[in-house]
Amino acid sequence: QSKHRTSRRRGRRGRREGNLLLNAFSTKEQRRSEKKSRKSATSMKLDVAPKKKEKKSDRDGVIDSSRDLEAMKYHQQALNRFLVTPRPPGIPAEISPPPRVITLQCTLTEGVPVDVQKRAAMIVRHRGEFSREPIHSETDKRIKQFVSETTMTWAQAISLRSQFQSQRALFSFGNVIKNVSALLKAYSQGCGVIELSNRFDAPPYQLLRAIFKERGAGKSSIRQAFIYPSGKKWSEFDIHQIKLAKVLDTCSGPDMTIQQKKATEFEDKLKEKLKSLRVKFLDEIQMRSNYEKSKKENKSQKTHLLTPDMLLLDDVRINGVPISWIDAKCYYISRDVKSTFSRIKKMIKKYRERFGHGLVVLKEGFCENVDCPGATFIHANDFFDLHVANEAKRDAE
Repeated sequence: QSKHRTSRRRGRRGRREGNLLLNAFSTKEQRRSEKKSRKSATSMKLDVAPKKKEKKSDRDGVIDSSRDLEAMKYHQQALNRFLVTPRPPGIPAEISPPPRVITLQCTLTEGVPVDVQKRAAMIVRHRGEFSREPIHSETDKRIKQFVSETTMTWAQAISLRSQFQSQRALFSFGNVIKNVSALLKAYSQGCGVIELSNRFDAPPYQLLRAIFKERGAGKSSIRQAFIYPSGKKWSEFDIHQIKLAKVLDTCSGPDMTIQQKKATEFEDKLKEKLKSLRVKFLDEIQMRSNYEKSKKENKSQKTHLLTPDMLLLDDVRINGVPISWIDAKCYYISRDVKSTFSRIKKMIKKYRERFGHGLVVLKEGFCENVDCPGATFIHANDFFDLHVANEAKRDAE
């Protein structure tokens, strides 16, 4: 009898659990059917399919109100920089002759389309390549063909290539340090920088620097060897690899005098253009000397020095936008090269907080997705085409 009772209890419990599961399943089915019916009723009522939410974009003419207010804030700050007391650090208290309103105009060139740049990013760089000009003939042919078919110029493509190489050099540093023992072993067995650069996708100078340091060489001796590869300390194989690195690596070498010379020449051209427009400004050297003088006069001064390439001492407005400072960059800029663009954003943030809205002049142009509150991006060709809108009025003055 006890066995029969146990079996009956188990049967009842099983039927009860089965009913609960069935009820749960039926309620789920009911919910699904109700949801479908609600959706169908809504679509019938609207007589159209529900649309996806469109992303707000300044490029599409839809301006985010918060960004618009932020831009207006820096515009107003640039307009008021000569009116506030005291003036922002770096702007002289007395300017002779006093600041004038100078309205400049030019036709702005559109940036490189995003889809064109994305295609370029897949073409311009080859694994293990860290020279400015393409070493592989296939890469060279692909870039030339791409440039002939699109709006991007050869100079822009090469500049974009250099930016990606610099970013890759930055990201590969940790991997090189992590595998330095394997690098030294391969190098000792006769594996050169060309093969190692292809294997690790790291610049030759970076590889040699890590290898020589692992062997016990100091920083000064390594730098000296890179500039003048000779001496008893270095073998013939070492000297040959250093000479190869000098040809194959233009983004992580010790000698950056060529890049610095190009940047200085570009800045000098911009200054000459401003002088021709009779715009007063301070350059970096003048700003530093003024800062040192004010520091001697007021030892309790705590403000740090900020030196854009040109700090304007006139109320300059380009196409109606107030400009308080100008910075020159002799390369191509894109959001996709995050290491470079983040550095540019940090620079703009410092200058806009002190002086207001400014201008970034780019020798090789920019991608259309480049945008940052507090600065206008302009191609160098457009800057050199600037002309005074109120020429007659200014000459009368």
